[in-house]
Amino acid sequence: MTVGDVSAQGGQAVGVNYGQMIHQWFAGAFQLLRQATIPLDPLPGDLALTDPAEPGNPVARFRGRAELIDRITTFLAWSVAQRRGGYLLIEAEAGMGKSALATYLAFTRAWPAHFTRLAEGRTPQTARLNLAAQLIARWKLEDAAPGGILPDKADSTAWLYGRLCEAAERRDQVEPGTPVVLLVDGLDEAPATAAGELPLGLPPSLPPGTVIIATTRPRTVAIPAGARVIERIDVESTANHRDLLDYLVTVTTTDPAIDNVLRMAGLAADRFCRTLLDRADGVWIYALSVLDQIRG
Repeated sequence: MTVGDVSAQGGQAVGVNYGQMIHQWFAGAFQLLRQATIPLDPLPGDLALTDPAEPGNPVARFRGRAELIDRITTFLAWSVAQRRGGYLLIEAEAGMGKSALATYLAFTRAWPAHFTRLAEGRTPQTARLNLAAQLIARWKLEDAAPGGILPDKADSTAWLYGRLCEAAERRDQVEPGTPVVLLVDGLDEAPATAAGELPLGLPPSLPPGTVIIATTRPRTVAIPAGARVIERIDVESTANHRDLLDYLVTVTTTDPAIDNVLRMAGLAADRFCRTLLDRADGVWIYALSVLDQIRG
């Protein structure tokens, strides 16, 4: 794409545009910046994170993972302080709430985010373009998209890496100490890549103080050991069981549909939650499925 300004010839323009008239022209393939971003609006409802009593907070029912979020925060601070770039992989088996965690982070942090579960989310070109567009908006990289227009080949790995480098430079100028972060949920669900390429065509190396946080099932993403740190959610861990119980108590005491059923059955909420926790054995999707059936 080529962008240029053309002034009105022959002196002043007439009519409503009295003064100098500027026409912006474009040549070649291009896309609007705002059209490249994939909205995250469906996620809180799909993942049962919304609470009708708190319409202003789309992730009001998210609970738990405090220790994991603290470790994520610590790693980001370390990456900036040490001028290191790399990947932070959040690994857990299916049904353990990885997408719920990623959604909570996306709605509570100023991080560009991509979810493979959304429409066209598994298409590498779409993913890179989505992340690049949000990166430009977050770090105000106006020169990368003059007039809000993305150039041709803005969906390439090299172009995304270039914007990460520009974001790191801008960070050092205006927000030193703040990490440049991209958030990717469901990296293991991306299509197979050619040998030596990362899923979704993400950059293999990252600028200083730049981190890509990605959720994935264990041992499914081949990222060089020196460029990654792994945090695992263990289904049998005390922390996971505690987090699930916290969520169950919150839902059963704030969701009228479930509360009414328990009252009609003469079943105390505490007993119900602990029984469901034991039956689920730490698997979040099992517990959520039971709650959905009770609502129905």
